[in-house]
Amino acid sequence: VSIEVEARLFGWNDIIKDLEEDLKKKEEELDARENELSQEKLISAQLQHELKDKKAK
Repeated sequence: VSIEVEARLFGWNDIIKDLEEDLKKKEEELDARENELSQEKLISAQLQHELKDKKAK
């Protein structure tokens, strides 16, 4: 029996496919979170700049 046939018998292909899909979802979630953090950093920097301007006046 070939390795490929054995792998199919044990459902490894399905398991690998599921894991790849899960990984893709996690990567998309991570990208979205990184984008959120970038936006939060920009807002924070803007607010700090405004605060410095107000203190300077």
